[in-house]
Amino acid sequence: MKTKEKWLNFRPIVICALLLCLGVFVGSLIFTQGFSFVYLVLESLIILTFVAVVKFKAVLSYFGKHFLLVSFGVLMFIFGMLSFIINATSYINKEYSTQVISATATVTKIGKTYILIDNVKADSFYSNTSGKYETDYLVSGSYYCYVANGEPFDFKIGDNITFNGKIDFFEITNDNNEINSGVVYNHIYGRIYNASVYKTGAISKTDLFMNLRNNVNSVLHDNMSNDSASVAYSMLFGDKGELSDEIIEDFKTTGVMHLLAVSGLHIGFLVALISVALKTMKVKPKVRAGIIFALCFIYAWICGFTPSVVRAMIMTVTILMAGIGRKQYDMLNALSFSIILILIANSGALFHLGFQLSVLSVLYISFFGIILKKWLSKILPSGIASALSVTLCTQLGTLPVLIKIYGSYSAISILANLIIVPVASLAFEILVASLLVLIIVPSISLVLEFSQLFYDFIIFVAKLVADSKFLTNLTFNWLQFIILAICATLLSQYAFLKRKTKLIILLVLLITLLSLFGVNLIIPSI
Repeated sequence: MKTKEKWLNFRPIVICALLLCLGVFVGSLIFTQGFSFVYLVLESLIILTFVAVVKFKAVLSYFGKHFLLVSFGVLMFIFGMLSFIINATSYINKEYSTQVISATATVTKIGKTYILIDNVKADSFYSNTSGKYETDYLVSGSYYCYVANGEPFDFKIGDNITFNGKIDFFEITNDNNEINSGVVYNHIYGRIYNASVYKTGAISKTDLFMNLRNNVNSVLHDNMSNDSASVAYSMLFGDKGELSDEIIEDFKTTGVMHLLAVSGLHIGFLVALISVALKTMKVKPKVRAGIIFALCFIYAWICGFTPSVVRAMIMTVTILMAGIGRKQYDMLNALSFSIILILIANSGALFHLGFQLSVLSVLYISFFGIILKKWLSKILPSGIASALSVTLCTQLGTLPVLIKIYGSYSAISILANLIIVPVASLAFEILVASLLVLIIVPSISLVLEFSQLFYDFIIFVAKLVADSKFLTNLTFNWLQFIILAICATLLSQYAFLKRKTKLIILLVLLITLLSLFGVNLIIPSI
């Protein structure tokens, strides 16, 4: 008896991760489109599923054979939807007043034009919920505070302050009716302009690694130029608060902004450095894996457990466990597992730019990395082919999101990445090694001047590409993104359709996609 061929080679954990993402997205639609719209979509999906089950025996058979998977997938969808609704509602239901208040707070971050404050306690605060004035009222969340009587650098992380000002609370959606990730993920609920701020003299430890980050920042700025020190600090900890607007704009335009957010690239640099050191010391594999995991966890903690670094840490642990158990490592399964854990912890991560870029990069590498490397190895050396395939996959995967956020794309961004990423890799490893040397021998500060050469080069190339004329202004909407995702899936190593069938479907989808670029004024960008 002839068995039916599979169309796709998707694993159960991948399906669960997709349904969890879909559940969170549907939950967000309740706030952006209204519940009636979501109800209509869900009703349509239920009817289509019912018709498919009744009319197509294959669907009914699949549901019967994979009852546990289908049930767990449905639970993932429901959990995603409800978790986002609860997350968003917990902010909306606070109903804070917007009056001028006098309050105490703790500084948790220093930006170029602001300080970020937490643990805000108002002396007298009118609560719309209780309908009366509250004393010593804890205002939840963090807030950007723009200081009227000083500069942000007058303060340090951990300073306890008093301030007078009016809190401007953020909406859960922005002007484009999109979810504000700062609210739902970072829990930054508002800002205070022209605040009168004074130190109380007391210091609070906002986290365990506050002094470490402060000391590293001071060492970098004492031994490097301001721009190079700011880029180096950002690459180490993912904190872009000190970067100049010009550098941020250059990195955005060049397409290397991902270097300033701690991600898999940085974890990879760190793991490679640690692995070489431990192998040189002839540490046993299991002990080596434990040390690498512990150091990656501490590094993720120092960086504040951002979605991109958590994703990289989880996937690194999966690689280590696969190696210890002598099992084959599967990138797509590992990525899906990390997505599930991150979204269960905080559903707002789905709308975090770092999470989106990190996931799409790895997804496209798993889709096309092996295929592209195989093709490129025919004409290029293996090392160059591997680096180029990863760069191409990363650029293709993140392109829609970057265009949507920044509105433009440099035609030579891929070339810039090929130049900058290897240099950034070397610069990062040299920087970490230099800081370790300075811990042992503090007087050898010249090692950081050597690191500065690499960061100066990165800044120079980014500016050179940003100033070029190879810019294209484009817009993307969700329909275009979905079409691209389907095309990518069909072209990937996980699709088993016949070549002729693939080509026909791809041709129809690409014609549709190209036509949408001509009607962007009709279909608004989402």
